[in-house]
Amino acid sequence: MDSKSKRPDGAKDRISQLPDHILVHILSYIPTVYSVRTTVLSKRWNNLWTFVPTLDLDQQDYSKEHGHRTRNSFDKFAKFVDGALSLHNSSTIRKFRLHIERHIQLGEEGVSRIRDWICTAMRHEVCELDLSFCPYQWREKIELNLPRRVFLCKTLEVLKLHSNCINYPPTKPGYFPSLKFAKVTAEYGDHSSMGELFCNCPVLEELSIDVHLMEKDVQIWISAPELKTLRTRFLVYDDERKAKGISINAPKLENLFVYGSDLTRYVLRNAKPLVKANIELKDLEANLSPELLNRATALLAGVSSVEYLYISGPNYVACSLPNFCNLKQLKLILFGCSYLEYVMELLKRSPKLEDLVLDIDVRSWYHEEYVEGYEPFKPPEIVPICVVSHLKTVSITHITGHDDQLGVVKYLLKYGQVLRNMTIFTCGALLFKTRHITEENFQRKILKYHKSSNTCEVEVKYENKGVVSFDCSDCSSTILYVDRR
Repeated sequence: MDSKSKRPDGAKDRISQLPDHILVHILSYIPTVYSVRTTVLSKRWNNLWTFVPTLDLDQQDYSKEHGHRTRNSFDKFAKFVDGALSLHNSSTIRKFRLHIERHIQLGEEGVSRIRDWICTAMRHEVCELDLSFCPYQWREKIELNLPRRVFLCKTLEVLKLHSNCINYPPTKPGYFPSLKFAKVTAEYGDHSSMGELFCNCPVLEELSIDVHLMEKDVQIWISAPELKTLRTRFLVYDDERKAKGISINAPKLENLFVYGSDLTRYVLRNAKPLVKANIELKDLEANLSPELLNRATALLAGVSSVEYLYISGPNYVACSLPNFCNLKQLKLILFGCSYLEYVMELLKRSPKLEDLVLDIDVRSWYHEEYVEGYEPFKPPEIVPICVVSHLKTVSITHITGHDDQLGVVKYLLKYGQVLRNMTIFTCGALLFKTRHITEENFQRKILKYHKSSNTCEVEVKYENKGVVSFDCSDCSSTILYVDRR
């Protein structure tokens, strides 16, 4: 040991003098493999780790600590887990975290040992169960049936499952009596068994479902009278995009987050209290098929009561949009070129809208077919109510300087009687590529636009520029060049 690291003469080991309950509390914040190592410090630490109410068992931590970096090191890790569970002295395990290395080769014996570990832990009144288990499957199909004790546990409040082989039995009345938070991630294969996993969750408040590479149709039913936040993510990489559906009966649902590469059929019941919705769909065609359009229409109709809405995906046909009578904040990620009718139709159907964010996907503008052949912006005959009486802030990101985009800017400034701030983000490279216009000319063009609101401030922010302020004598707008690096 380096002489500089030695304890000075007369120095006291103040940490070891702390009461047992404080030392046990400190050890509960580190993985079990490291808390076990404290036994080498002194006799004072010999059995402290056995009273820690958290068992954090991660095979990667064990492999790093003991130098076993191969995928066949499960047997040595299993012996460590067996010892940790048998020596544990606390009557309660508040958190049981068991993470097995990904794609490790296991047989039925290994799966059986994992199930036994879960059963043993659940006897200690577990409050949080965190299980990650994705073994390698090729020649033989592996299934792990969750112990019934997990579903009937009266102390379980948090459940996190990440697996490619767990078989989920349908829940029954009396299951999950105390579960408040659940996150389930299913990978690679048939996950139809999870369809009825959340049919009976009396106190569940937050749920996250993440499903990858589904090969068969999956119908999911959710019934949770106290559910407030739901996150769903579906990633599908087949060409058939088979029909799937989620039926949600959650009368207190406030927040809905939808992610994925497939537009699943959503059926929302009793969704009136819904406050916030995020819909982020990728890799879908710009022109949706009739079936996908019907799903999009049903999903938007189900969230039409929201106050905050974020949409990233294809520009849905304008006529299919519902009325958003309570909407106050709207953010749109705009793809391709045919989105202006879509934006204006949303403004018409959102009479109370106060904040509008338009984020243009600039990747499409690097293709020549999106640069040429545009028609000027055609303003609607009737100005939307929100533009005249409610719209206060507008932000347009990645603007390319094309006439149709500037037409929207000009229109909102002209009729926005209560508009307070408009912020435009762009960069010189896109301005020159799409319209052969310099940043200075773009700035002057914006300044000349008429404004109905005398209190409205306009900001144009360019990337890779210093901060410069411009004041026009014939216009009250102020343009700022802001470094966004």
